[in-house]
Amino acid sequence: MPKNSDAQITVVYPIIDVRGRAADHVRTWTHGQTLARERYRVVAAFDSMAPSQEREVAPVLGPRDELCRAPGALNMIGLWNAGAARAGTPWLVFAEGHSLADSGCLEAVTRWVAASPTAEAGNFVIHHNDRHLLARLSQRWFDLIHARWRAPGEWPRLHGSGFAIRADIFEAMGGFEPEYGLFAVHLLSAQLHARGIRIEAVPGAAIVHVDDERMRDHHADTSAFVRGEIEARSRIEPVFFERYFGHAPVWANHLRDKPGVARRMARAVVAAAVAYPKRTAELAALFRPLAMAMVVGVAPRVALHRLAVALDEVAVERVPMPAGWRWARFLRAHSRVVHLTQLKWARRRAALPALPRDLDRWPIERLGPDAIIGVHGLEDHRGRPFRWTEPVVLVRLAPSEGDYELRIETAGIRGDPLAAIIAVVADRRVLPRELLTGDDEGTLVVRLPAPWSVAARSGLVLICSSLVPARAGSRDPRHLGLPILSITNAPLYTPAQTRMAAA
Repeated sequence: MPKNSDAQITVVYPIIDVRGRAADHVRTWTHGQTLARERYRVVAAFDSMAPSQEREVAPVLGPRDELCRAPGALNMIGLWNAGAARAGTPWLVFAEGHSLADSGCLEAVTRWVAASPTAEAGNFVIHHNDRHLLARLSQRWFDLIHARWRAPGEWPRLHGSGFAIRADIFEAMGGFEPEYGLFAVHLLSAQLHARGIRIEAVPGAAIVHVDDERMRDHHADTSAFVRGEIEARSRIEPVFFERYFGHAPVWANHLRDKPGVARRMARAVVAAAVAYPKRTAELAALFRPLAMAMVVGVAPRVALHRLAVALDEVAVERVPMPAGWRWARFLRAHSRVVHLTQLKWARRRAALPALPRDLDRWPIERLGPDAIIGVHGLEDHRGRPFRWTEPVVLVRLAPSEGDYELRIETAGIRGDPLAAIIAVVADRRVLPRELLTGDDEGTLVVRLPAPWSVAARSGLVLICSSLVPARAGSRDPRHLGLPILSITNAPLYTPAQTRMAAA
C-alpha cells in the first residue's frame, strides 16, 4: 500500500480467536484511543471464513482503516503478515484477536518513538481481568514467564499479545513464518536478537489480554506452540536453534522410542555382554533404559499423559483445594501438555531408512535424528560445536558399497576414546577389537572391511562406559558416552601410527 503521509502507526488486528465480540475488541483500537485518529490506522485481517464477523467489524472502522481479506491464511500469524503488507506506515503494532487496547496505548507508542529515535521494537504491558479462575492463573503464569525472560543472561522476546516494531525492520526480516504457528513470534524474536536489533519495553503502552476460560483451550494453544517449535527445529540450522531454544531430547532421540530401533540397540547391548561377560553388570544398567521402549514404545506413554492432563484440567477447574496446590497443578498440567505434544509428534514420525552416505566428513551439527540416535545438546569446544552421546548410540552413516572406515572425531575431550568404548556392534555382531583404532588427536577409527561393511549398512551401535559427572560433584545429571565433533566416511586406510584398542 502507498505510504500514508499522516499516519505513523498501523495496528494489525487479526479477526481470529477473538473470545468475545470482534467489534467490541476492534473498537478499543479505533474509538478508544487518546491518540489523534489521523495519526494511526487499523487493518483488520480475516481469512474469509467468518463473514458475520466481517459485517460486524466494518461499521467500527474509520475512513482510513481497512478490512483485509487473506484467503488461505494458515492462522493468526498469516493474518498478521497479510495485514502488515497493507500498512504503509513506518511503525506496526501487532495485537492478538483477544487483546483489548488500553486507551493510552498508541499515544504511549508515539511518545516512546519520539523520545527514542533509534527505537526498533517494543513490548506492551499485558494486563488480565480477574473475573474467572483461569484468568487469575494466567496472569500469574504470564508474570512468571516474563520475569524469566528478563533474568540475567536471557535474550529478550516479543510479547505476542501486543508489541510495536519498525515496519522496515519487519520487512527486512521477511515477516513471520506462519507455518510455525504461535512459535513464529519467538522465532522472529531470536532472529532479531541475532541481528542485534533491540527489543525494549514501551513505557505506558498496555493491553488487556482476554484469557481462555477453560483449561483445555489454554492447553490447545500450548500444543499449537509446541508443534510449531518442533517443526521449526526440524528445518532450521541447529547451532542457531539450540543457541536460542536449547536441546529437545524427545525430538533429537525420538527414534530410540520406536520399538524396532530400541530393540536393535538393546540387542547390541546383549551382544556386548555375551562378548565381554566381565562387564555384564555395567551393561545391564545400559540395557534398562531401552527395555520399556523396546517392549511398548510411545503409545502407552501418550495415553497416560492424556489421562493425566484430563485429570489435571478437572482438578484445577472444579476441585476445591488450597491456592498453592492449584497453582502447582496448573504448572504441572502445562508441562505435561508440552511433553504430550512432543510424544504425539514422535509417535507419528516414522523412522527413515538408513540412507547410503557418500564418502565425506559430517560435522555433528549436520547429523540429524535420523543419522545419530542417542545424543545430548550441542556444546562448544574451542569454537567448534560437539555433542555428547549417551552411553549407547546408534550411528546410521553407512556408504552404499565397498570397504570403508568411520573416523569419529572426539578431540580427546574424554581422553582416549578407545578407553571409553566397550563395544561396537553391527547387526548384532560385536566387531573384533583389532578393527578399532585411534590416533593421538582423539579420533576413534572403526575399520569396516567386508563383510563388516555390509553388516553396518543399517547402522553401528557404539556402547561406551558411562561417564556420570554427578559422581564427581557436578550438578550435571547426564550419563555420557563419547563427545563427537564430526564423523567421516573414508576409504579403508590403516596408518602405521594408529593405536589398536585393548581387549
